[in-house]
Amino acid sequence: MSARGLRLEEHEPARPAAVAIGPAIAARRDTRLMERIESGDVSAFEELYERFYLRARGVAWSVCRDDGRAEEAVQESFTSIWRRGSTYQAARGTLGGWLLTLVRNCAIDVARKNGRHERGRAREEPIALHSVPGTLADDVVNREQAAKLNGLLRRLPDVQQEVIALAFYGQLTHAEIAAHLGLPQGTVKGRMRLGLQKLRVELDQAGTAERWHLALTGAFLGGELAQARRVITDAGTEMPVVSMLDDVLAPAMHNIGALWRDEEIMVADEHLASTICHRLLAEISPALQVEPAGTRETVLLITPSSEQHTFGLSMAQNVLYGAGYKTVLVGGEAPGRALNAALLRHRPAIVALSSTMGRPDQLAAQASAIRDTLPSAKLITGGSAAQRLPREFGAQYIGRLDGLLARVDAILSPGRGRPLPS
Repeated sequence: MSARGLRLEEHEPARPAAVAIGPAIAARRDTRLMERIESGDVSAFEELYERFYLRARGVAWSVCRDDGRAEEAVQESFTSIWRRGSTYQAARGTLGGWLLTLVRNCAIDVARKNGRHERGRAREEPIALHSVPGTLADDVVNREQAAKLNGLLRRLPDVQQEVIALAFYGQLTHAEIAAHLGLPQGTVKGRMRLGLQKLRVELDQAGTAERWHLALTGAFLGGELAQARRVITDAGTEMPVVSMLDDVLAPAMHNIGALWRDEEIMVADEHLASTICHRLLAEISPALQVEPAGTRETVLLITPSSEQHTFGLSMAQNVLYGAGYKTVLVGGEAPGRALNAALLRHRPAIVALSSTMGRPDQLAAQASAIRDTLPSAKLITGGSAAQRLPREFGAQYIGRLDGLLARVDAILSPGRGRPLPS
């Protein structure tokens, strides 16, 4: 199934078929269940656990965005019910609503304890759709497709991510989400509708981008510069140039790298693809020019000394240069002495550190060297491995080029807006 084949419905999540039970009967049943738990009835506790575990796990995960911490919150919540007895009162609401509120509050405590409450998390923190059972991810047939949807979802505003996460992960209704968040149902429905509409548009665009980056991969493998140019030209009629870098050029090079890693192509094939790719990037660069060159602050771009993958940095340099920034590309495998010399010579306002293959300790050492040599420089990072840089370095991770200019502008000139190249 392709990303275009995923279906997102605006109606509330489907529930398993069940025998209808009147509210009064359900309340008496639930009250009796909680009384049995308070008296130490293990079977009653097991019944409660079986009924609500998956929904509790979904709600906890929607807060923590981490499997281990979500599980910790769920276990702490059920343990507190068992040890301290019931505070449930049927007159104040359903048993499910009471229990899931308890879980959500516990999850907030766990997340805050670990410094990862969802309202303060980095926007690029991944949402592991494939790891959450019984959710929208059931429609995604493999991890690669889950990762695609993953990336699309995290582009939504936090408030829209939150309601969609509670609906699809926690399997909550609009009314239950409203109760959990203390919002009117109309607000919840509005956020859900806007979020799903944006996801539909993104899914359509992702399907288009997939078609183009697969075509470009074929041109790379064939060593066909002319064919690669045609793909880029045609793709450029359907998407902004920066999106084409993110969703066509970069994925095509990722495909080539994966084939090389798996020994399905030779190193000569990889080098030829890289040469064509850099040629295309040079030809695309004029379309990125939105402000006079060299009229803004200096940005130095570098990878850890062990990192050979610099294509992402080259794309970032072109985007920044086109926006008027002075750019200095140190590149890959630069020794520490060269980095220090470049920092002291150019005194950049921002240092961009990129890594796709590096280890966390290498990234941390590089970041420490940058901070020690030029404390005034702001640090931004990119590349899959750079997401693991410890939080104490104060680096801002930027996952996509279409968010690069806005983030850099915000760091250096808060409140400054900038149009993206079209």
